[in-house]
Amino acid sequence: MDFLWNKLWKKNLNSMTNIVISENSKEESAKKHQKIISKFQKNQHDDRIIIYTDRSKSETNQIDAGLVYTTNFNYYQWKAWNLGLKCEVFDADLFAIKKTIDFAYKKTDLWTREIWIFSDNQAALKRLKNREVKANQYYTN
Repeated sequence: MDFLWNKLWKKNLNSMTNIVISENSKEESAKKHQKIISKFQKNQHDDRIIIYTDRSKSETNQIDAGLVYTTNFNYYQWKAWNLGLKCEVFDADLFAIKKTIDFAYKKTDLWTREIWIFSDNQAALKRLKNREVKANQYYTN
């Protein structure tokens, strides 16, 4: 018997999420983002998880990835990972998004209504929208 509901990896990420990639300028995107956050701050409930991801590359080519988590803008939690010298910045963004999804899953409870993950890497988000595995690529956990 073939149960599709048991095969989440066969589902397109778009059927479970809403990935929005702005086509506006950075300035317009920042204004839109600020409006969203202002609305969240006015309507503070602990039923929404909000997480920002980021990555950095030091002068010595050290790659780091991290996240900042909140539900109400009064309490913040952060996590960071040192990914070493052999990681690309693009990979660090994908790593941070993966860790963010894992983190959000652990923080989700009966009252969680929405999970918002913000990333500034459009290439990583486009890659997540198209989950086709190509030559020399594979999923890892």
